[in-house]
Parts: sequence; C-alpha cells; structure tokens
Amino acid sequence: MSTLIFKKLVQSSPKSSWARCKYFSTKGGGPLVQLVKSTDDTGIATLKLNSPPVNALSAALFRDATAALDECEADPDTRAVILTSALPSVFCGGLDFSELYQRTDAELRSFWHTLLESSARLFSFSLPLAAAVCGHAPAGGVLLYSCADYRYGLQSSI
Repeated sequence: MSTLIFKKLVQSSPKSSWARCKYFSTKGGGPLVQLVKSTDDTGIATLKLNSPPVNALSAALFRDATAALDECEADPDTRAVILTSALPSVFCGGLDFSELYQRTDAELRSFWHTLLESSARLFSFSLPLAAAVCGHAPAGGVLLYSCADYRYGLQSSI
C-alpha cells in the first residue's frame, strides 16, 4: 500500500479521477477541510487542510478533520488517506493562538480536549494514513504529520 500511496503523491492525477469532493465546515466563508475521494481503482482519499493563511489548528479544524476521517472509514471503497494542505507553501502553521488567548478555564479545557482527542484519532486511524508535507510545518504541523503512518516531504517544501 505504501508504494501505491507514494505513486499517488508524485503523480499528477487527471482531474476526471477526482470527481467526488466534499467540503466540511466553514470559517470565514471557506472550507476548513476538503475531502477528495478518488474515483479510480486506487481507493485513496485526500484530506486537504484549507484554513488560510497558515492552516492554524483550531477546534473547528480538528472537528472537521475527524468527521472526514470518520467518513473515510465508513466508506468501503476507501483504502487509504493522504493528509495534505490545500495551501501552496504551508502544511500547517501550528496552533490557532486566538483560541487560547483570554479564554475561560472551561474554554481552554475544551480546546485541549479536542486537540488531544483528534490527535489520538489520527494516530489510531484504521486505514493507512500518509502525510504529504507540502510546505512549512512547525509545532502543530509536526503533531499532525507524526500521527501518520507514512510521511513524505514534497520536493517543493525542501
């Protein structure tokens, strides 16, 4: 499976093979997570983080990513998932500090609970999970890609 995932990462797939696309939640009018399922016979879904400007890790992004992972596991046609960024120069810039600044104890506990639960969900995901790091990935970005079974740094991010 890892060879198949790697080939999918480095090949430019024809647009016709990416017909099924689902957007999860929105923040500021745009999708936070985009799930693209392959319609060819590979069964590889791509989960794209899309929270400009740096894909900061917010509670909403974690919830949406978890919902996308749940959908992938429930789909018998999905055999593996690639986690990447929809942004060209950043994979993930880390935590969304606006969710931590001047918050109540209950809000902070809720945020950290969501972060820990989502990290555990990524780490224990039942399908093969590959992280395609396509740009900067400090702090929280490391958290995301270290939960994956396979990690690939794309040439453009070096």
